[in-house]
Amino acid sequence: MNPDLTITTESFPGGVLVMTVEGELDILSAPEFKARLDDAIAGPSTAIFVDLAECGFLDSTTLKIFAHAAQELDGQGQRLSLVVPTAIIRRVFEITHLEGLFTMYSDRDTALRSSAAATGTTSNHDRRLDRESVQDRTRFGS
Repeated sequence: MNPDLTITTESFPGGVLVMTVEGELDILSAPEFKARLDDAIAGPSTAIFVDLAECGFLDSTTLKIFAHAAQELDGQGQRLSLVVPTAIIRRVFEITHLEGLFTMYSDRDTALRSSAAATGTTSNHDRRLDRESVQDRTRFGS
């Protein structure tokens, strides 16, 4: 297990779920990440975003998890969205030609604004206090 990986899950109005990944997504952390993403997909969320702003590394195991999740959501008429502000992580999706499976955003605020526009809810930076504050922090290896 990777003791330096944290996954935070936040729910926002309109059924929006944001999973924030801090640390590395690799073969050691992949099973727990997959379980958390599968739980999110099975839940009541209408939109799922994975924020990779604090993710320093991801490997092919993680790419496979993302691809499978995107296909599963596509079958439900939804799309997996990723927040990928760093060029190095974005490049991994581009090199593998997987970027077309996801809606990709360069920052979290833009992603949440696009979701708010699609669902007709307010979820911009100034209204963050209005969100449903459901947070779940998991520290691996603790």
